[in-house]
Amino acid sequence: DLRCTIYVGLGSNQKYEVRVQEVCHDPVLSSNWTYLPEPGVRTLLPDKAEPPSNLTTDLAEPDVLMAAWIPGAAGDCAFVKWAFELLPSQSLSQSSSWNAQTECDASRHVLPVSACALPAEKLAVDTSYAVRLSQQCTDPNADSVPQMMGLTAFSIQPPPSPPFNISIRTAGEAWLTITWVHGSSSPHCDRNVWQLEWKPHGQAQWNPGR
Repeated sequence: DLRCTIYVGLGSNQKYEVRVQEVCHDPVLSSNWTYLPEPGVRTLLPDKAEPPSNLTTDLAEPDVLMAAWIPGAAGDCAFVKWAFELLPSQSLSQSSSWNAQTECDASRHVLPVSACALPAEKLAVDTSYAVRLSQQCTDPNADSVPQMMGLTAFSIQPPPSPPFNISIRTAGEAWLTITWVHGSSSPHCDRNVWQLEWKPHGQAQWNPGR
């Protein structure tokens, strides 16, 4: 038997038709083509990447949610990115679309733990979310199966409310005394100061108060 190995380079699980002929210097003497019978041949499927595990989340800062997980074995995956998706838990039974968190696209495949940071402003206050995570590869057939990592309640504080009821308490020829009622503050605020600005009516430039 004669044998030949061909590198097709077109991805896994692809169907191919194959034909062979003997070629001579004199084309008249070359054989006819012989075709591989149907259904032809397919390249093999790769070993899929294993799903990640042990997802943890932590509101490391008031406006940054940190997520970390343990990558699964790579199999035949040439890593491209992590697909990190969220869905409010109340929407799980409604066939709603998962929301991709593109901030995690640039996260690397790092052992023993991979991680990404999400802006908490994109998440609703005190809402339980389902998290779905998968490893994506240059060959989609090697992607890990999207793994729902359970429900996670993010205790995100509402944003502080602005001051209100600004009023003039006293006024002189070249000065004003102003009062206001403060709104709700963030418990994470580390600067309990006020910034006051003023400008003559009709002008564009605001000036700092003193």
